[in-house]
Amino acid sequence: MSIRPPIGTRYRITWSGGTSSGVTVVPTGKSVPATEVNVMRDGDGGTVTVNVDRLGNPETVTVVAATLRTAAEWFSGDDRDTMREVADQTERAWDDICPVCEEVDCDDDCPLEDLRAAVARGELRRES
Repeated sequence: MSIRPPIGTRYRITWSGGTSSGVTVVPTGKSVPATEVNVMRDGDGGTVTVNVDRLGNPETVTVVAATLRTAAEWFSGDDRDTMREVADQTERAWDDICPVCEEVDCDDDCPLEDLRAAVARGELRRES
């Protein structure tokens, strides 16, 4: 069984030379092992095959967590600590119980509702 993320999912990868760039998952042929996926590099459009373990969290999840961390700095004390914990939980368990509304299926007014709905539709997947 393949553990490849859906086509079109965006990630940020750090390459062997230390440079970092965005990549987008593109169709991968059947001759490529199920633990690898083809990605198209931002900028040059080159397609490379990488192990899915290198992908980490989708770029959307990373942006949401970074936004929560930035917003946390607008608060102080327990409120700031809670926001930082929510950011950490978003990265760690974004496809499990929601760290904001604490529901399996987010409440209508939850700020992570769209992100988690994309997970439920199979548009985003956690890579171990």
